[in-house]
Amino acid sequence: MTVTSPVSSTSRLRSNGSAAVRVKAAHDRRLPWVALALLLVVGGGLLATLLVQSAGERTAVFAASRPIAAGQVITPEDLTVVEVGIDGEASIIAATSRDSVIGQVAVVGIPRGALLAAGQIGSDAGLRNGEVVLGALLGPGELPVPSLRPGDVVRLVAVTGGQAAEREMLGTAEVFAASPGTQSGFVFISLVVDESIADAVADVAAQQRLRLLLLPASEGGGE
Repeated sequence: MTVTSPVSSTSRLRSNGSAAVRVKAAHDRRLPWVALALLLVVGGGLLATLLVQSAGERTAVFAASRPIAAGQVITPEDLTVVEVGIDGEASIIAATSRDSVIGQVAVVGIPRGALLAAGQIGSDAGLRNGEVVLGALLGPGELPVPSLRPGDVVRLVAVTGGQAAEREMLGTAEVFAASPGTQSGFVFISLVVDESIADAVADVAAQQRLRLLLLPASEGGGE
């Protein structure tokens, strides 16, 4: 009788005494990394496409290159061109509208770097015939109160000399706007004055000889 013996574990060993082990090929280990690299390449390409499309939709518009006071006539030096992306409707002014901006009057104060909007400029800032707006930078002691408000009526005074200063009354004006100056304690005042005295007031202001006296509202522009 033939007896079949179970195959011992040692019979499954290779002739050199080592067990058979399945080794994964090197290319099998690289497959996940290759897939990830392809995903990054494709994703990067899509991102670059979106950025190019976004850049293509940007619009050149005007921004203030320096602070623009209310009532100030806008000059080329007041403007700079920047490109922005516009999503939806906006009232900003395109750089192609240069001719319709230069020479206009700022209706409100525009800080440096702010984008210009259609509602910020006008042709005359609501002035009556014979009126103009001029600006004056006034420091401590040259203002009747720390803060003047639009609509306040002031008397314009030109001073000369030191402690025994002589005073010359130039007329009256209405405060159009007031904003802090670039130096601490100084205020930039935009004044609505009669065109007949505008040159004299501008000269006195440039010489830092202008002083303002606050008048009761009932005096409205009286001398």
